Amino acid sequence: MKVEFLNVDQGDSILITWPEQPNKCGIIDCSKENGNPILNLVKSLGISEIEFIILSHPHVDHFSGVTELLKYCKANRIQVNNLGLTFDTLVSIAYFKFYSYTNQLMLKDFFDEILEQVRKPKTSYLKNLFQISKDTAALKLNNLTITFRSPILSETIKIHRALSKLGNGEIVSPPNLNVFSTIIELEYNGKFILLTSDAILSYFKKLSSFYTSNPSIKFELVQIPHHGSSQNHFPKFWDDLNVILDCPAVFSVGDEPKDELPDHDVVSHIDSLKFKIHSTNYVYGLKDHFGGKTVGSSTPAILSSVGKLVKTTYHGLQSNFFGNQAFTF
Repeated sequence: MKVEFLNVDQGDSILITWPEQPNKCGIIDCSKENGNPILNLVKSLGISEIEFIILSHPHVDHFSGVTELLKYCKANRIQVNNLGLTFDTLVSIAYFKFYSYTNQLMLKDFFDEILEQVRKPKTSYLKNLFQISKDTAALKLNNLTITFRSPILSETIKIHRALSKLGNGEIVSPPNLNVFSTIIELEYNGKFILLTSDAILSYFKKLSSFYTSNPSIKFELVQIPHHGSSQNHFPKFWDDLNVILDCPAVFSVGDEPKDELPDHDVVSHIDSLKFKIHSTNYVYGLKDHFGGKTVGSSTPAILSSVGKLVKTTYHGLQSNFFGNQAFTF
């Protein structure tokens, strides 16, 4: 199985493929940035069946390309076996009514496409539409099991209440839709992968003791949440997480001046543990932490951490810190 984090600047698009089934794939999030690379790969790989599409939460850097993808599937008779959402029409469109008219229209277009398929199940390319929460049963697909560790329903219900207060003028700021974010655990032939989208801090606090008490779960690939934001970083979770030595830790980031992610302290903390850092772009906290070294040299780069001795030699900095990041299991 191949897990590939596609470079969509600051956003998520994750493609999963299997060499023994070259015409099939799985998708987690789909951004249209950089030309909708998920859709382009579905076309170039000759995909005829999508085992699953999972949308982690309703922020445009995670879902903006999915409607175009679904319409391509419809036009080309590509079957989508499972489409999982953490959010619903009412909450999402109501939220963006207060936040972004453009995003509201984008979500409406998405839900219109889904509704069209639900209304004609016998001819639909979409076989199964389901809601995702911590209570959702694991999705079992041959040798792959997908377990959902978040969102937590009691937390998402609070968004409904907050939107009511926003509409009544009781509060002025829209609630945080990252509350809907997934934490997904993949198990493939006994190997574990952790995908964290933009999951909120409290979810990691709750999960920390679970993984500590389940040492048989040892991760071989992890994603750092919310593009390396300090607001989503719970150090104890990463301190205690059971991982292999040099476990790849992926930052899905881009050059976004208003956010300046990843955060330097997050990069520094992850680098101090058993992880080997990968990133779709070499920006902000990565440059700060590793000294802003020139990349692309044929000589292996020695990257020093701020305030400590040189500790790691990264071979192939160009590939580790730029572009798509692919891992095979």
